[in-house]
Amino acid sequence: MKRIVKGKEPSDFTAWKEQFRQAHGKEPEYKDFRMTPEWKNLIQTLLKEQGYICCYCMQRIYGEDSHIEHFVPRDIKNTDPHSMRASDVELNYGNLFESCNGEHWDWSHCGRFKDRESDPILLSPAQEDIEERFCYGLDGSIDAVHADDSAAMSTIRILNLNDTVLKRHRRTAIFTALKNADPKSSNEALIDSYSRQDESGMFAPYCMAVIWALREFS
Repeated sequence: MKRIVKGKEPSDFTAWKEQFRQAHGKEPEYKDFRMTPEWKNLIQTLLKEQGYICCYCMQRIYGEDSHIEHFVPRDIKNTDPHSMRASDVELNYGNLFESCNGEHWDWSHCGRFKDRESDPILLSPAQEDIEERFCYGLDGSIDAVHADDSAAMSTIRILNLNDTVLKRHRRTAIFTALKNADPKSSNEALIDSYSRQDESGMFAPYCMAVIWALREFS
């Protein structure tokens, strides 16, 4: 997984929430916000913030093939109203990401797959050490760096990040990069290119898997 650095909440999103409160005398819910012009703008903001890759698996997304993901699920507040995790999850910008819908909308991994869990506990793509918690194999598999890292292992399971098709995509990306690597150098320039957004603001799909492979296997 790649760390997502959350920016400031978009001003039109903030304004919409305040206008809703004034008009209706209550806190807005996601169902109130969905399909508004501000909702459509928010999708684009999240895509740009993430460099147009899924917040979990890092595959390329453009918006029509993804959805706004609540890291802490919206219905968690109904299961434990006294929990800190239950507060303000509906429209808290820090809780919102953009996730793919699996392969061809089959919900085979990532956000939609996560919805099968009633109370998922996993690592957030926004936490500072997220990139250090996972490693990758040449076969495209993902694993926890440390075998006793139960949170990382749980994250892989809950998001189904070792889905067969997903592994194949990562493997292809890894071998494409390794083919371009120079065995006589450290490949820092190539690693740097996968670490940064391109001129269109996009990260390369599966960039962290590729970076790991370039460092470990080239």
